[in-house]
Amino acid sequence: MNILSLESNNYLFFQPKILGSSVGEFDMEGFCEKLNEYLQTEFEYKRKHAYTSPVSSTLVAHTKMFDLYFRWLPISQSWKNNTLVIARIGFKNTRIGHGTRLVQFLCKQARKFGVEYIGIESANSNSVEFGRKLGFELVSERNWHLSVFALSENIESRLAESKV
Repeated sequence: MNILSLESNNYLFFQPKILGSSVGEFDMEGFCEKLNEYLQTEFEYKRKHAYTSPVSSTLVAHTKMFDLYFRWLPISQSWKNNTLVIARIGFKNTRIGHGTRLVQFLCKQARKFGVEYIGIESANSNSVEFGRKLGFELVSERNWHLSVFALSENIESRLAESKV
């Protein structure tokens, strides 16, 4: 599996970087349900593979076809407020649009759930290339982000160009 973000392959040891005790108004369970619907459709699974952590603002989805890890940051010193961070994104089959379609899905859901920014955390060379392709901007040494509005426009523009 080609992992695009965090360098470690064990997602169980990562902790969220939440400053404050609340996850704000973000409905992590509702978002998880929407992600499960998307993954079931996209990968033709019957079971739900995404789940949230009961003690933190994280969401994990893992199968032999994909490995995803997200965290919600309502308040942060290193990210803009109301950021959904992609801490890990990986697919067994790469460079066939899974990542772009996932980010497109995230943008659509972000508007419904009040997320203002989407970030890519601890980007390695593959995720830097992916992020640049979609217009993400460097925030710190290895973290990238972009507003949901700008990201949606960039994806729509890329899709329109590919149809020409």
